[in-house]
Amino acid sequence: MTVTSASTTDRATATSLGAPTAAPSTADASGTNFDPQSFMRLLIAQIQHQDPLSPMDSTQMTQQLSQMTSVERLVSIDSQLGSLSIATASVANAQAADLVGKDVGADTSRLYLSDGAAGQGSFELSAAAAHETVEIRDAQGNVVRTLSLDGAAAGAVPFSWDGHNDSGTRMPAGSYAVSVTATDASGNSVPVTTTVQGVVSAITYDNGYPELSIDGTHVMLGDVRSVADAAAPTSSTTPTTP
Repeated sequence: MTVTSASTTDRATATSLGAPTAAPSTADASGTNFDPQSFMRLLIAQIQHQDPLSPMDSTQMTQQLSQMTSVERLVSIDSQLGSLSIATASVANAQAADLVGKDVGADTSRLYLSDGAAGQGSFELSAAAAHETVEIRDAQGNVVRTLSLDGAAAGAVPFSWDGHNDSGTRMPAGSYAVSVTATDASGNSVPVTTTVQGVVSAITYDNGYPELSIDGTHVMLGDVRSVADAAAPTSSTTPTTP
């Protein structure tokens, strides 16, 4: 059964949520760090040493001052965006921590492959299966890897993809679609859903961004579809004899 899901753009946005961001750079387009004081010293030296018989064109000086002002503003915007990114990551981390102990439903019909790491996925079996086949597709819908898994009991079934296609070539980092089919010992089809439902037991940062751990399956914040309070554990009381 093939399950469709959100777009690759949505997934990429969800993947970046909470990920650490590099510190903003104050370099200009040439890669040289911008220093307003050095720029002014250079401009003053240029004016002082200009040819008296051929003075600097006022239009050219105005253009240089305008360029300096534009670069200063860009550096300021870049710094502010860096601070905003750090604040956003902090909020995402706090939100993830608040989900520990909550009953969460999440979409697992896509998985994200990081550079140099394996992709972690999961699906849900409605009954015990003797064999499962996982197809991993790229953004164009082409099957890049087919995984054959052993039987599993009903419930959430996590799996791992080493990131290589069927030819053994490492695939680029990014979002990939997942479709799963399963059969029982008699060859009959077993219903499969690429969703996971369970209580969040921990938050992990193994891939550089927060992931929820649900019954051994890692789920990104952007894939969460429902959140509810976990059911209170039932306790049995033994009547005491007077």
